[in-house]
Amino acid sequence: MAKESPNQIALNDLVERLKRELLPVLSIPRVWLNEEETARYLSLSTHLLRKWRCQGGGPEYYRVGGRILYNKDLLDAWMKKHGVR
Repeated sequence: MAKESPNQIALNDLVERLKRELLPVLSIPRVWLNEEETARYLSLSTHLLRKWRCQGGGPEYYRVGGRILYNKDLLDAWMKKHGVR
């Protein structure tokens, strides 16, 4: 069996520490909201969300098939950035 170099040992240690610290964060499921749920969450109309999608300026969204989905974490970040409380 070949002896590991100090660099390889340090790299392996770093990888293991990153796995321990990041895996719990990365395994948190994302919450997705449809257009109606997003409008209620932001206390806005679906009409305004549609307008923003066409003209820009609104929160980031994803089109999956024929559905429009918003990520709750990204909505929270968008509200914070734009001073929405």
